Amino acid sequence: MQKIVQRHYQVLCLMLLLSFPGRSVGSDFIVPVSVGVVAGGALVGVYFGTDKPSECKWCASNRFDTKGSEALQWSHKHAADVTSDVMFCGVMPALALITALSNHQEGWQPKLYDGLLMLDAAILDMLTTIAIKRGVARERPYHSYNMTDYGDVEDAFVSFPSGHTSITFTLAAASAVMAFQQDSTKGVIILSFGTILSAFTGYLRIAAAKHWPSDVLTGMGIGSLLGAVTPLLLLLGKSKVQEAEKSQA
Repeated sequence: MQKIVQRHYQVLCLMLLLSFPGRSVGSDFIVPVSVGVVAGGALVGVYFGTDKPSECKWCASNRFDTKGSEALQWSHKHAADVTSDVMFCGVMPALALITALSNHQEGWQPKLYDGLLMLDAAILDMLTTIAIKRGVARERPYHSYNMTDYGDVEDAFVSFPSGHTSITFTLAAASAVMAFQQDSTKGVIILSFGTILSAFTGYLRIAAAKHWPSDVLTGMGIGSLLGAVTPLLLLLGKSKVQEAEKSQA
């Protein structure tokens, strides 16, 4: 079920980008649409063009991960797994959507632009984490602990980094960046809620025996970096385009 949800989530993001009428809304959208289409194409290539590892390259754990995993695992691991999926597929995308729709500028274009920048960050994050997962091939905790009645065998060797944690932190950071562009108070609120919810998602991934603590910490770093840097760079690109247009006028 989790694999199906993740695939639908990724395909939906790509469909939104490919169907986006960039030319009809002005030159400001050229850069983010181009980034999204290129990154989306790369994501499709990596996701469908490479196989999940059938054995681990990184098999041995360490004291930090072992102690942390054993201390935080729930007895009802499935409940933690489902809850983390809800955070990944529902709560955090909703936070990003609310942030974009609450843009107080007139018209629908600023809202759409904010949403597109956050979507670009999410796609870049998924591309990065999937590529690392399949290259590193780390064994998941549930497989390491021989939980034969739990977990998907096909996903047993894609533990590092945590994709759920990474994407939620990406959306939290990107939402905060866009919120700070509008109002500092709103930015602090979005950043605070987003960080708490994303950290809870990471905790749930450890509680579900799907990830080691270091997987989650790395996902936090990747997601925070891409979520903050992507919209900031695209906003910088937008300002450069506007300056060029003014100089030519």
